[in-house]
Order: sequence, then C-alpha cells, then structure tokens
Amino acid sequence: MSKVIIGRGGFGEVYYYKDNPGIAYKENHRRCHDLQKEYKMWNQAYRAFIKYTNSRKNLRKNICIPRPSGWRKSPTNGEKCIFKTARIIPLKGKYTWQAYIGNTDDPNLDKVVKTNNTIRGRYVGPNVLAKYFDVEKLAYEAGLLIGIVHYCAKLNGTDTELVIGKTVSKKDLQLFLIDYDQVCPWNPEDPQSKIVRELSWALSAEPYWPTPESPYHQSFRKGYLEVAQTCGYEDLAKKVLQDF
Repeated sequence: MSKVIIGRGGFGEVYYYKDNPGIAYKENHRRCHDLQKEYKMWNQAYRAFIKYTNSRKNLRKNICIPRPSGWRKSPTNGEKCIFKTARIIPLKGKYTWQAYIGNTDDPNLDKVVKTNNTIRGRYVGPNVLAKYFDVEKLAYEAGLLIGIVHYCAKLNGTDTELVIGKTVSKKDLQLFLIDYDQVCPWNPEDPQSKIVRELSWALSAEPYWPTPESPYHQSFRKGYLEVAQTCGYEDLAKKVLQDF
C-alpha cells in the first residue's frame, strides 16, 4: 500500500493510503499516552455532536465532528499508537484548508508549508471562503461546532482546528472541527472566572472564531449561544463572549 502523508509535526504523522483514500490515520511516534488522551477527548466531542444533532439532523449536511475509531498500540513498540477517522478531502491538493473566518486574508498563510519535520496546510480567510460558502452562515455554523464542544461535551476546545472540505461518503462541502490533542475537560465545580478564562482563551488563540470586531461576529455569536442555551450554559457562554 502506498502511504500519502498529509500532516506532520512533533507528535507524529497524519496520512492515508492511496487504495483507501477515505480514511485518515493519526500516528504518534512517542508518548502514546498523549494520543490516547486525544482519542478520548475527540470521542467525547463526537458523542456530544451526535447527541446535539439527533433532533437537528439537517445540520449534519453542513457541519461535522468526525468519529474517531480503531485506537490501537503497536504490538512491537509501546510508544507508538494510532487511530483513524474519515479523511477530510480539501477542495484542491491533498493538504487541509483551515478556515480562518475571524482573520483577514493573508497570502503568507494561504499556502502549504513543508520543512523536514513539519507539513501543514493552507489557512484561508473570508475572501477565499466566500468563493465556496456564505461566510455569514459559515460563522454561525462555526459557533455551533465550538459551542457543542464547550457546553455539551464540556471540553475547553483548546487548539482545535476548523477545516473545510468533503468526505468520500458525503460529496457536499462541510465545516469540520478536528484535532483534540490540547483539549481538556473543564470542571463545572471550578470558579466561574476560571472557566470563563479557559473557554475564552480557546476562542482567542487563533482566528478561526470571529471576534467582536469582525463583521461575522454576530452570526458566530448566534450559533454559539444557541447551543449553550440548549445544553444549559447560556449565562456562562455570554460571559465567555464578553471576555472574548
């Protein structure tokens, strides 16, 4: 089988096989415990997504948290482990298109970067996204996705990535929330000020999420609060947005 690497960093590699291009594998070459934690967090987010959309199945046409599966350790190397998920096929090329909805378009980011140890995809801003999506609607759907992670899964969402593309099973373009390697649960028993800082930091760390200065913030806010209200955390979400 011919392996195609589509992502690489200090953790290991993300790849697919040419004879089965619909499945992506995430493989860790060290500290297997870290990848196991990511698998657990990702699965928790996925279950929350399925539960939230069970009565709103029309949302699944446009947004997705892919299901992780097939967790296993290497039988010969205890530090090496792997899991798989649906491969998100980008609009062009083989590397991810990350949706920087909250940013202005930057040609220095809208390109694939390859070094000896790193491969990362494109970061595309609203002007590029507008060629394929209604960006107002996309911002609303981004609010739904991170809202599900924050208030239904009760995860902080730190360093998750918002990407666009399609899967082998669904030909429509979708918005995906992936990569849970830095994600941790938050504790409802903690002081609210601590929770607010933790969740607002996840929104501020990278410009996936439109800030109050963005023309798309109100659409994002609508989706975010809609989920928070359903999962019982509307007041908390309002404070997170205020801190954001």
